[in-house]
Amino acid sequence: MPSEDTKPPYLPGSELPAGELPSSELPEASPPDSVHGVSIDLGPAPHPVEIAPAPPSRRPLPRPELPAPTRSKTFDPRLVVPLDILDPALPSSRELGQLQKETRDRRLRIALMIAGGVLTGLIAGMVTMLALRQKAPEALPADLDVSFEIQSEPPGAAIFVDGKSTGLSTPSQLTAWDFTQDHQISVELKGYYPEHRKVAIGLHPPDLNVALPRIAHLTANTLPIPATVMIDGEVVGTTPADVDVPAERDLKLVVRAAGFVPLKRELRLKPDEAMRIDATLDPLATITVKSMPPGARVSLDGAPPVLAPAELEVTAGMPHRIEARVPGLPAQTRSLKVAAGKSQHIDLHFEDPRDRRARAELARLHSREAVDRRKLSRTEARGGDEYVGTAHKLNEENAINDDLERIEAREQDLEDELAEHDQELEDRIKTENIEANAKTARPKPAAPPPAADDSNQ
Repeated sequence: MPSEDTKPPYLPGSELPAGELPSSELPEASPPDSVHGVSIDLGPAPHPVEIAPAPPSRRPLPRPELPAPTRSKTFDPRLVVPLDILDPALPSSRELGQLQKETRDRRLRIALMIAGGVLTGLIAGMVTMLALRQKAPEALPADLDVSFEIQSEPPGAAIFVDGKSTGLSTPSQLTAWDFTQDHQISVELKGYYPEHRKVAIGLHPPDLNVALPRIAHLTANTLPIPATVMIDGEVVGTTPADVDVPAERDLKLVVRAAGFVPLKRELRLKPDEAMRIDATLDPLATITVKSMPPGARVSLDGAPPVLAPAELEVTAGMPHRIEARVPGLPAQTRSLKVAAGKSQHIDLHFEDPRDRRARAELARLHSREAVDRRKLSRTEARGGDEYVGTAHKLNEENAINDDLERIEAREQDLEDELAEHDQELEDRIKTENIEANAKTARPKPAAPPPAADDSNQ
């Protein structure tokens, strides 16, 4: 048993007697003197090593502060090595750059479209606001009286507005005029041809002074079927027709029926003169005339010419003569008959006399070119085994090709010459037509007044 003076060592977690504190001294460790019953000679104990304490005035050197680590860019191998080398399945650097460029362009176009739409909307909104800000036109007073005067020669003619009688006769003042719409005024007097005038919308209608022409009489009858009668483009009746027409005035009369040649007359009747027209309508046929270059002046049976292309209405089964002219060239004529209800086409080609020589030479060059090309194909198909044979073959091919180049150059010169002649002819045709239209539109000089008869004085 252990003695009382011997105290057991303190173990962590064990309880101490009251009033005692655990000692900070550790028990000395004594090495074992035997291992498995065999004594061990450890020799003399080593001298203890003393560690000198650090001097109080010496402080540890401060540690140098290292810079804060910065985030470096991720290495992109595409900057050094193309993608297609790293992985053939990936796009190459050039393709990648092209895709990026296309993406930027597409985004730029979209941005421009959006900006354009916004700008258009802003402009439209500003225009709308300006329109709304404009002051609305002031309403006209209800008691506004618009009037104008109507006179006629001779006076005493009845006045009609839109076909309704006003109960007034010329000269008269039309008051309380409805200026908000167009109206038609008619002036009628017995023994005179009625005249019509249109008065447009507005606050200031002009005064009217109408000269009434005397009346002439026209009777028209057609066979085998009724026809429509038109005077100056206005339908006045259907045959048999008995109509009044204005006297001492140039009139254009047209009597037309489907499938028959229209009857056309120019009339000028005297006052109270009566004319009767009995016409047998002929079956209709048509002739279509085209010219190259266009614009030729075409005349049918000596009638006033029209410009080609033109469709002419002729009497079926009768011989007709077509004459076409262009400035500077001889006229071309055609004689033909066309059956009833049929249509015939005529194509006229006008050619400058210089073109005949050029076209003949061009035809010869085309034949020569065809011969050379056949010769060239046979030469190319022929083989050349020896050097001399091959050289001779190449010389023949070169000679033929040189000849073909000369032919093609000459053909081009001739075609340019023909095109230049055609353009000159077209210019002459246009100039002549413009001058003819100007002469037609020029007003005719007024006839001089009749000389006074001195015998009665």
